[in-house]
Amino acid sequence: MFKDKLGKLLDEAKKNGKSAAKIAEELKIARAMFTHWRNGRSFPNEKTIEKIANYFNVTTDYLLKTDEQPALKFQQLKFWPE
Repeated sequence: MFKDKLGKLLDEAKKNGKSAAKIAEELKIARAMFTHWRNGRSFPNEKTIEKIANYFNVTTDYLLKTDEQPALKFQQLKFWPE
């Protein structure tokens, strides 16, 4: 489930002009890790999941659980200007 939720967040960010490479740089995560996580080859640790959730302004529950909670609109994300 994490890989799907992360994929949605990264895809939406890309549509709004924010590249995965830039997000990885800002989170101090290797860009290749996003690829591994999205392909299900690896899984981030708890601290990294918290960083990702904080960055995208979603809960860790949203990233980890099968329950669908509405994600915030990307205009509300802290990296997106209003």
